[in-house]
Amino acid sequence: DSKENEQVRKKVEQLRKEKGQLRKKDEQLREEKLILLRKSQTSVAGVTPQLRPFKLEELVPPMEVTPPMLNDSEPEFVDEEWLSKNVEDILYQYGQVDEVECRLPPTAFVRCSRGGKTRALTEIAQRLKRIVDTSVIFVSFNAFSNIQ
Repeated sequence: DSKENEQVRKKVEQLRKEKGQLRKKDEQLREEKLILLRKSQTSVAGVTPQLRPFKLEELVPPMEVTPPMLNDSEPEFVDEEWLSKNVEDILYQYGQVDEVECRLPPTAFVRCSRGGKTRALTEIAQRLKRIVDTSVIFVSFNAFSNIQ
């Protein structure tokens, strides 16, 4: 029994030691992740984007805001049927107004990383601008898009 107890004690001690090592490794990986996140928030030129003072003369009327442009190297948008259906759904709600009893739902697109959300929104913005000449305010949280 004392031999088994000694083996169990040694195993417990070994597991505690491994647990401590795993905690240290976890902390190290978290720090590395933070460093990588900070680096990913830099622009393509390697410079962290900075807020600059707001200049009133830079404002344009909403109708003059151009939708984001695609690079010439971008391939054709693959799913024209999907695009047409979503633009049709957006246009259906376009002229409607929120009411107390009936609120207009937001349009949301969910997809995994690198799944084409920014591209889809760019295509929708360009199509809407052509069809109804509306002002499309485009916001992207994608640090790797060409949207400034």
